Amino acid sequence: MFRKIVSNLAFSPSLVGQLSFYAKRLRKEEFTRRLGLIFTALALVVQSLVVFSPPEAANAASSADMIRGGVPDKAGFLAHYDKNTNHIKDLFNNLGITRAEIANTKRGKIKKNEVAGKYNWSLTSLYSPAQGEKAYSFDGLTFYNRPLRLTAGNPPYNVIEGNSKKFGWFAIKLDCGNLITKKQPKPPKKLNPAVACEKLAISRLSPIKIRLEARASKKDGANIRGYEFTIRSAKTGKVTKKTIQTSKTSSSYDYTQKDPATYRASVTVLSSLGQKTSPDCSKEFKIIKAALCKNLTVQKINDTTFKIASVADVKAGAKINRYIYSIKDGSGKVLATRSFNHTKEKHSFEYKQSTPGSYKVTLLVKTSIGDVSNKNCIGEFTVPKKEDPPTPEPVTECVSLSAKVNKRTVTLNANALAEHGGAISSYTFTVKDKAGKVVKQVKVASKSLSASAPAFDLAPGDYTAQVTVATSLGNRTGPACTTVISIVGDPTAPITYCTSLSAEIVGSNSVSLEAEARAQGGAKIISYTFVVKDKNGKVVKQEKVNQTGTSATAPTIELKPGEYTTQVTVATSMGDRTSAACATKFSIPQPGVCPYNNQLPVDHPDCQPCPDDPKLWIKDPKCSAELISTKTAANLTHGNDDASKTLARAGDKISYTVTVENVGLAEDKAVMTESLNDVLQYARLIDYGGGKYDENTKKLSWGEVVVGAGQKESRTFVVQVLDPIPSTNMGTSDQSSYDCVMTNTFGNSVDIKVDCPVVKQVVESTVSELPHTGPTENMIFGGALLAVVVFFYARARQLGTEVRLVRRDVHAGAI
Repeated sequence: MFRKIVSNLAFSPSLVGQLSFYAKRLRKEEFTRRLGLIFTALALVVQSLVVFSPPEAANAASSADMIRGGVPDKAGFLAHYDKNTNHIKDLFNNLGITRAEIANTKRGKIKKNEVAGKYNWSLTSLYSPAQGEKAYSFDGLTFYNRPLRLTAGNPPYNVIEGNSKKFGWFAIKLDCGNLITKKQPKPPKKLNPAVACEKLAISRLSPIKIRLEARASKKDGANIRGYEFTIRSAKTGKVTKKTIQTSKTSSSYDYTQKDPATYRASVTVLSSLGQKTSPDCSKEFKIIKAALCKNLTVQKINDTTFKIASVADVKAGAKINRYIYSIKDGSGKVLATRSFNHTKEKHSFEYKQSTPGSYKVTLLVKTSIGDVSNKNCIGEFTVPKKEDPPTPEPVTECVSLSAKVNKRTVTLNANALAEHGGAISSYTFTVKDKAGKVVKQVKVASKSLSASAPAFDLAPGDYTAQVTVATSLGNRTGPACTTVISIVGDPTAPITYCTSLSAEIVGSNSVSLEAEARAQGGAKIISYTFVVKDKNGKVVKQEKVNQTGTSATAPTIELKPGEYTTQVTVATSMGDRTSAACATKFSIPQPGVCPYNNQLPVDHPDCQPCPDDPKLWIKDPKCSAELISTKTAANLTHGNDDASKTLARAGDKISYTVTVENVGLAEDKAVMTESLNDVLQYARLIDYGGGKYDENTKKLSWGEVVVGAGQKESRTFVVQVLDPIPSTNMGTSDQSSYDCVMTNTFGNSVDIKVDCPVVKQVVESTVSELPHTGPTENMIFGGALLAVVVFFYARARQLGTEVRLVRRDVHAGAI
């Protein structure tokens, strides 16, 4: 139009009026173009806000999400990982996926054709084991994984993906933080935490000091917190307790007691599973006297002079301070007291008494640990009347036996009495161990009133020594001629010895041998040699184990059925060592015997291995049970119909029954817990069925129940569908949320369809059919539209300017 008017204006000046009309129209068009430009710019500003701060769906998160609401990128996930949100750090560490490997992930997508062969993890159970879902439990935590194809929603999924050296490929779903892997790890071995008190050993450090050594065991995460030692006196009933806090599998307590008596010692292991003890953790021991008045004799020198001799005994560092003698007449009146500051174990003095009569001498020995006396330290003598001298008779007597101990060397000294023609011919010294076995016997030919056995060595332990004096009147011995010897091991002295050997039958025809030895004071263990002999004494196997520790295990030895003896010899820096404790017997059962229980024939129906551990018998108490969890649901409003096949409407009451069945052969415990997250989106709990409901976790729990072999335990609860039924939109990260289906899993899944409002169904159906355009596409379209609007606005302004110029040129600006 503009071009036509301008080209004909020179030939027809009357067209200038049309030019004026066109100029007015251009001004109006310019105004319209300006408004279009403004509105287009405002639309682009609004769209940019959506790009920089995208809207969040009203139902964008799910309780199954490892990170509720998801994360925007890798840095966001690592921030939650460092905080250990929902224990995701614990899970990744357990699987072997490190933080560095997460930091090396790259952004990517999992497309529809890449879903197969991958598994999606979550915090809660969403499907049943029959659908491929598995629980993964460790350290009291449980996560769930199932095939990714079960996950609601349409791929592609935005993820960060990487590789773990230990676990392989993995990805993290950004919209929920859930882990995606290419494999389902095997559930960790079912733990059976246990703590046991295995042994209490008692060793004597001195006559009044005892060392109690306790040994315990723990497994599968159980913890030891300490040991409580209890000592009870059999004489007084007094109880002494000592608690030692430690997490080790052994502990010791040194107990000192001066009161001679029998005591019962026991130990209780304090653990995370409570207090544990056993018959093997209770033993008796005796406290012997550390100071003893052993003997008092009165020897007549003449009718009025008597030699009073006494013997005392001290041990374990006790000291003698004083001997106090009391002489009483026949009426019990004290006639004299003699006190001597004497520190030796033997003492004597001469006492003169000229008054005829009977007299009694009593000795009190004062020591560093108290005063001691007894009936052996009481003597009698008689001063005869001159006119009636007594007729002497031959007398022989064993007076005393004492032992001196220097480390492990023992010297025995004996005293005897022979008067009025009595004669001594020899002394026989006998030493027995605490089991009554004779370990040393020495005969010394001597006619004197005292004799000593040659010094000899004894191994650490408790012994009883006795001397028998051969006299012209027969053999003489007695309590005064018996003493106790305690040999305490010198920790600084080099010593080696073999302590034990055990044989354990493995499988049906193999044996495992384990030996223990000790070495101290710089002595060393070099090797262990295990020798196995058949019942005829023929060596059938010999194994040498070069082990320098205090225990060694021989390689498993296969043998034919029969009876065998085995012995271990420990080669040490002080020579070869063995003992009776280092020899034992065992039998390999005949092939016809059940390899899992030698009390059964091999063809017995119960001759079967435990499914969880082939080394155990199927009916062994350690053989774990097998629990199966199931669930059913009934719509009470519609005649108890199967709720999974009935549409749930507003106000309907639905009954759920959860069952745990033990199909194994051993009793077991199960924790019955129901997660109601999905159910309570469309219903409310009206009957707890005896359980406890946690509002925060949306879980209904009945705690731990005991399920016997072949038995069932069931619990029933009731929900009522909400009225009105919510029209909340479907979830973003978990599209099973508010999807018009109540899904609940306890072993198997039960899906109940809900009669959702029509408006929800229509809107979600329509939205799902709309083209999927994002902010990027919208910005491209807006930019193109802005370019077109700017073009037309600029063109309108340009034409207006040109019209003004033409008018100015034609009319010199008059128009």
